[in-house]
Amino acid sequence: MEKRIIILSLLISCVYFAQAQVFFSDNFNDGNIDGWTNIDNDSDPTMSPGIDYDLWYASDMFAGFVTGSDGAAAISHSKAYDGSDWVALNPNNFLISPSIDLSLAQANDLKLKFESGSGQATGGHAEHYAVYVTTSNTIVDIEAATPVFEETLPSGEQMFSHIIDISSYSGQTVYVTFRHFNCTDQFNLLIDDVIVEQVLNNNASIESVSLNRYSLTNVDNTLGINITNNGANNITSLTIDWNDGASHTSTITGLNIAQFSTTFVPHPTFVNYSNVLEQEILVNITEVNNETDPDISDNSAYIQINTISQISQKRVLFEEGTGTWCPSCPRGTVMLDNMTTAHPNDLIGIAVHVGTDPMVVNEYETNSDFFASPSIHVDRTFLDQNVDDAESLFNQQISLNVPAELNATISESGNNIIIETSATFRSVFANADFRLGVIIIEDHVTGTNSGYDQNNIYSGGAYGPMGGFENLPNPVPAAQMEYNHVGRALLGGYSGQVNSVPSTITDGDEITYTFNYTIPTTSDISNMHAVVVLIDQSNNQIINAASALLSPLGISTTNIIETNIYPNPTSDILNIKLNTNGEDYTISIIDINGKVVLQKRFESNVKNMTISTKDLVKGNYFINISNNKQSTTKKIVIM
Repeated sequence: MEKRIIILSLLISCVYFAQAQVFFSDNFNDGNIDGWTNIDNDSDPTMSPGIDYDLWYASDMFAGFVTGSDGAAAISHSKAYDGSDWVALNPNNFLISPSIDLSLAQANDLKLKFESGSGQATGGHAEHYAVYVTTSNTIVDIEAATPVFEETLPSGEQMFSHIIDISSYSGQTVYVTFRHFNCTDQFNLLIDDVIVEQVLNNNASIESVSLNRYSLTNVDNTLGINITNNGANNITSLTIDWNDGASHTSTITGLNIAQFSTTFVPHPTFVNYSNVLEQEILVNITEVNNETDPDISDNSAYIQINTISQISQKRVLFEEGTGTWCPSCPRGTVMLDNMTTAHPNDLIGIAVHVGTDPMVVNEYETNSDFFASPSIHVDRTFLDQNVDDAESLFNQQISLNVPAELNATISESGNNIIIETSATFRSVFANADFRLGVIIIEDHVTGTNSGYDQNNIYSGGAYGPMGGFENLPNPVPAAQMEYNHVGRALLGGYSGQVNSVPSTITDGDEITYTFNYTIPTTSDISNMHAVVVLIDQSNNQIINAASALLSPLGISTTNIIETNIYPNPTSDILNIKLNTNGEDYTISIIDINGKVVLQKRFESNVKNMTISTKDLVKGNYFINISNNKQSTTKKIVIM
C-alpha cells in the first residue's frame, strides 16, 4: 500500500466549563500547537533538524484513526530532507502544556484523560513515552519527577484511552508533559484529546445519535444513542427524551455503563410516521441514575429523518484510487472488475487515476484526495477503505433507502453529447442542498508510451493469485494492458452542478438538468458511460447514482434485465413486468439474512406475472431476477 503523510498545524484550545468542571482540554483540531512548550532535547541527525512534536492529521497515519481528527505526534525515525533513506532517531522530546490552574479542584476524582496510538499495527509500533504532572515546566524538574504514567505502545492500529487519577495535585498550578524517549527506529507516537477534569458522580454525554436517514412511512425505526459515562458512578439507568414537537420520554433501566466507557442505548419508543414528511428530532438526556445530570452541556443532539412514499432503485458508487505507478494497484483493478461483474445493476465502479499516471484528471485527483492506493471511497460516505472489504461495504450501502431515483437519457450530434439527467424524488424537503453531477468513464483504454506500463508487485505469484496479474511481468508493458472504468471528466465539478436541484422539493417531483460533453478524438464513444450522481452538499455524500452508455443508439439504462415491480411497498401481491433477453429466468425473494424465502422459475415468453407475498413476514427483502447471463436485484418492503 502506497502512503502519503500530511503534516498539518494545530491550535491549542483551553476550555473551562464550570458545570463540567473541565480545567483543561485540547483536542488538537484548531490549527497549531503554539500553546504548548515543544522541546527537542536529543541529537537528531542534522539532515533532519528539529524533529520534535508536530501536528499530524490522524487519519493520514492509518485508516484506524477517526477522519478529521488531529493529534500531536512525534517520530522515532525520519526521512532526510534530501530524499534519501529513512534513518533511525533516538528521541527525547517534551511536549509541555500551558499552566493549568487547579485551585478550585476538589481533592477527589480529579482525572487526567488522553489518548495515545501509533500508525503501525505490527512492527514499528513500540514507541515509548511517559506522562508527568509537575508544578514546574523546566526540563530538569520534569526529568527528576516520577511519571504518573509510562508505557511502550502495544500493537494495534487504534487509539488507546487512558485515565489517570491526579487528585493529589488539586489546589495547585500544574503542567502536563508528554515525553517521547527510550525508543528508536519505530514509527510515530500520536497524542490526542488531553483533558483535566473533576469527575462528577452521575454525568453522561451523548457521543452520537443514529437513525435511518430515509424511511418508508408506517415503518418502525430505532433511534440509537451512543452514551459515554463521564461520571464516577456506573450508569444503571437513563431517562432520555426524543422530541419532534411531542415528547417521547422513557427511563431505560438494566444498564451497566462503566466510568469513561461508551455504550449503544436504543430508545424503546420507535420513530414512525404515517405520512411523507421531513422531521428534525431533538434527543436529550434528562436524568442519570434517577438524578438530574449536573453537566447538561453535552446532553443533547439533533438528528433528521425523511419519510419516503416508495422505494427507489439504489446503486452504490465505488471510486477506486489507483495508478500505473502503484505496484499494489492491480489488487484494486481486480476488485473493481469483480464487483462490477457480480453486481452489474447495483454497483457502479470508477477508477480514479492519481499521481504520475497519464490517465489522471487533475480535478478528480485533487478533490478525491485518496490517502492510499489502492483504496476505495464508497458513496463518498466511507473514505479510503480497504479494497478487500469491498463486498461488505457494498452490502451495507445497497440496503439503504434513498429519497430519489436517477436516470439519464443520451442524445448525440457527432462528438457532441447531450446528457439529460433526472431525479425523481419520493420525499419532501423544505431546504434541500442537493446537486446533480455527471462523471464520464471509459473502458478498454490503452496507450503506447511507458506511462501506461502497470507496476505489478504480484508478478511471479509470490503474493498469491491476483486475477491473472501473477502471470504478467513487472511492470506489465503498455501493449499488454487495458484499463477499464477510467474516470475521464467531471461535468458540474466534483461536488456537482450548482443550482441543478431546487431547495424546495415535494413528493413526486422530477428534477432535470442537461449536461453537455464533447468526446475527445482519442476516445471511443462505444466504450464510454455517463454516471449521474446526486450529491448531498451537507455531508458531501453521494445519495444515489445511475449509468448510461454513450452509445450510437442514443439511450441506455443500467438495468440489463429491465423490470417494473409494483406496488412497493406491498402487503399481499407483487406485480412484475419484464423485458428480458429471451432466456428462461428465476425470481427469488431473499430476506435480510440472505435466506431465499420464495423462488419461482419462468419461461422466457412470460413477461408479466403476479406473486403472492401474503405469507411473508413484514419487513425488508430483496427480489432477484436472473438467467444464465444477467441478473438484477431490487429492494422490496412487505407491510
